[in-house]
Amino acid sequence: MNTYERATSEYSQILNTKFWDLFVARLREYRGVLSRQCETEDDPRRSQGGVIAIDFILGRNEQQPLAERLLAELKKKSD
Repeated sequence: MNTYERATSEYSQILNTKFWDLFVARLREYRGVLSRQCETEDDPRRSQGGVIAIDFILGRNEQQPLAERLLAELKKKSD
């Protein structure tokens, strides 16, 4: 089993856990808090950075989640 296959297998196992659901829910909740802070703070740069970081991890619009992008890169390198 190569690295891509092992990582894909482990990722699919993690996706089906309550931990992962809770982790993603907490990140989305925190993103909402940071988004509201962007609207209310005098200097929203810190909150904006947090929103950008969470979007980078979870994916947003056309961008896939970070884990899926990493798996795609591993697949390219294993082919």
